Amino acid sequence: MDLFSVKISNLANKPGTTQKFTPKEFFDYFRLHLNFAEKFTPVVDTNLVVNDTALWN
Repeated sequence: MDLFSVKISNLANKPGTTQKFTPKEFFDYFRLHLNFAEKFTPVVDTNLVVNDTALWN
């Protein structure tokens, strides 16, 4: 798995407001609005008991 670390020193404003995101709000917003991939395809493997859809959500 690739890892790309990013240091955020100043959180952005929530869209359409002057209110800053909290770290959790920003993480959730970024995760839910990821648009650089065509489509999220979860890994589901019953042998390994992996279901990325449940983990992602």
